[in-house]
Formats: sequence, C-alpha cells, structure tokens
Amino acid sequence: MTLKEILQTDKPVFIDFFSADCPPCLLMSEVLERVQDQFKNKCEIFTVDRETHPEVFEMFDVKALPHLKLFKKGKPVWSESGLFNENELKLLVKKYL
Repeated sequence: MTLKEILQTDKPVFIDFFSADCPPCLLMSEVLERVQDQFKNKCEIFTVDRETHPEVFEMFDVKALPHLKLFKKGKPVWSESGLFNENELKLLVKKYL
C-alpha cells in the first residue's frame, strides 16, 4: 500500500518516522509492532525510513527522531517526537477508533 492509500482508511494510522541508525527508533518500532498485534486490523502502521524517503520527512516537517504522527481519516490528529510506551500508544489508538 502507498502512503496515500493508507491515509485514506477509516482506521487510525501511525506513521513511524524511522532511521536504522537510530537506536531509539528501533525500540519505538518494537513497541508499535506490539500495539499493532494487539489491535490486529483496527489500526495501521506505516514506517518511513529517512534514508530512502527524505522527501516524506520534509513534507511532514519532521526534525527529530523517533517521530510518530497519528492520522484518522487522512487528517493528522496527533504528532510527537520521542519514545512512547505501549500503554500510551494503546490509549491513543482507543481514543481514535
């Protein structure tokens, strides 16, 4: 799926702005996988790598890593840089289901 297709879904969508050389990004990806496993088909996660898609980082004005944006029906509803625990992200998903 493309980013555009994913953003058009009714499900909450996390965009995980990521870099393989960023240890906190690797931790955040693990947390996101657990959240997605728990919610099965109720949320989507789309990972964007800084090395392969710098234009997406520029488009969304991402300056710090790790960075997450949450979209609902194509509109941004939450955006933050830093590490988040599983419970924080689960609460966000529940809020926007």
